[in-house]
Amino acid sequence: ESVVSSRNKIILYFHGGAFCWQSLASHRMMLYAMAKDTGATILSIEYRKAPENPYPLPGQDCFEAYKWLLQKVGDSSRIVVAGDSAGGALAIDVVLMARDGQLPRPGGSILLSPWVDLVDDYNPSLVRNQPYDVIPAYLIPYVGSMYIDPSKANSVSAVNRDLKDFPPVLVEVGDSEILQDQIMKLVEKLQSDGSSSTEPYVECNTYTDMVHVFQMLAITKMPQISQSFQRMKAFLDKLDTLNNCVTGPVVSEKMERELPPLTVNDPERA
Repeated sequence: ESVVSSRNKIILYFHGGAFCWQSLASHRMMLYAMAKDTGATILSIEYRKAPENPYPLPGQDCFEAYKWLLQKVGDSSRIVVAGDSAGGALAIDVVLMARDGQLPRPGGSILLSPWVDLVDDYNPSLVRNQPYDVIPAYLIPYVGSMYIDPSKANSVSAVNRDLKDFPPVLVEVGDSEILQDQIMKLVEKLQSDGSSSTEPYVECNTYTDMVHVFQMLAITKMPQISQSFQRMKAFLDKLDTLNNCVTGPVVSEKMERELPPLTVNDPERA
């Protein structure tokens, strides 16, 4: 009740694990560090997993959690949906289900290395970053097929969906992860879809030498992880302002080669 009555932001967090693995226990250390550094309250849930519970069941569980939290809190602007990897995809699903179901949208979204192209076997970062990343590229089509029929995966992948009216979003990505290119395409899609009334706020930070969901290594206390959590705190602190004004997108310096020139926001220069 104290959480509900306060004005702190509440992060509704969906853990990653390729829709098949991992749990609250696997992410406990990272979420503890995130809560400590951001000052936010974090609610993380277990959801049904593939292959026993394929698409759309995991997303439905996450959406039910959002509806429950919305009923408890009352003010959707206090809720930030977040997730890493497959959990990032589920966070996007929740935002879109809220929009399409005409429910109040969350105040914002935080996506850590989101898996947004379920059939990706063509982006150069799959090969370029394979020697450095913690996940093998061959897993993408394999586990993707356990989650959803490959013939339907393109339409379900966030990078191919209509992202209009998305709330302010923070995307965190490592430049040594195999999903880097598809995540960049998501950022571009978020910018281009936008809204009929305002430009979207899309903040994306790229971290040098960091791998997929590097925040999971919070126990190492690497400076990049602290930077990432501080970026999250700054994002949460300005959400109320962002949701009450027209604002343009912000991306990191490394993305300027692929996206239109925008304000530089590079954590390596912070």
